[in-house]
Amino acid sequence: MLPSPPKGWSLASGAARRRRRRRIRLACTVAVVVLIAVIAVWLVGRSGGDHRAVNAGSRGRTGTTTGPTTTVAPHLAVEVLATALPTALSRSSVVTKDGSAFVIGGLGPGGSTTQVLRFDPSTSALAPAGRLAAAVHDAAASVVGPNMVVFGGGDETHTVATVQTVVPGATGRLLAKLPTARSDLVTGDVGGRTYVLAGFDGTKSPTAVLETTDGVTYSEVAQLPDPVRYPAVAVVGSVIYLFGGQVGNTQTADVQAVDVTARTARVVAKLPMALSEATAWVQRGAVYLAGGRQATAVSDAIRRVDVATGQVATVGTLPAPTADAPVAVVDDTAFLFGGEGSGRLRSIVKISLG
Repeated sequence: MLPSPPKGWSLASGAARRRRRRRIRLACTVAVVVLIAVIAVWLVGRSGGDHRAVNAGSRGRTGTTTGPTTTVAPHLAVEVLATALPTALSRSSVVTKDGSAFVIGGLGPGGSTTQVLRFDPSTSALAPAGRLAAAVHDAAASVVGPNMVVFGGGDETHTVATVQTVVPGATGRLLAKLPTARSDLVTGDVGGRTYVLAGFDGTKSPTAVLETTDGVTYSEVAQLPDPVRYPAVAVVGSVIYLFGGQVGNTQTADVQAVDVTARTARVVAKLPMALSEATAWVQRGAVYLAGGRQATAVSDAIRRVDVATGQVATVGTLPAPTADAPVAVVDDTAFLFGGEGSGRLRSIVKISLG
């Protein structure tokens, strides 16, 4: 026998309660579905925003991800020009002046050379442009005042202290001497002043960072914490960055920063790999590092470097493994001249940003 229903209860009222409960459950289900849909749309919108930022980043802007903010590298167009150096050449220097790049000295088939070549980036024309007073390789060059000046380097047997000028269409002249002989060195230009850094004096690597405004007189502004030769160099604002290089017989991954305003030099980061004889330059405010030697191997990687952390991202590839190639940046386009891979190279490589 079934129990009697509670007082006041009827079949009709029970059915009504069941209908209300179903409506409540249905309303809750709909609310949950709507909430899930709203969340999904929001997430898609976030993803779409990131995708658009990445595409914009290919034009040099900064995109965001769900992780830390990162800078997306622009697209690099890398090509070998039809114009080539007249002979295979490495360990030369390069400066830009009056819209042209001057490729100076270096090692050619006959050893150190006095050759100076003028390259016109607008036409890719290459022509002789005078000679050095003394043949050198592994030197460094800058525009100092009105002159193109070549600092140090090596001849066939010695590291030299020679400072000489380049005179387009003529033979340059000996200008002065560095305080000590230096080869395998680099220079950086900041605020109309030229800084001479790193290198090898025939016995050891000097640590003094020298400043000059005329190529004749020099003053010391800092001491490198790591005495290196063959580093890559790039200038950002008033800071000169040295990437890697050789310390004694060992390659280093250190990134050294020389702040010429503060007159300080310190190790600020480490690259993920030790290397030397790489090429560095700045395009649209970003620092790129290409090629170089990693132990006995020559690299063909083009990397973008975060100078604050030493983190690198591979953003391109050179046409061939290359070390010891000088670079000139003209009108936002980089040009690498010659270098060394399986042998010395004649190629001129153009790197532009999309």
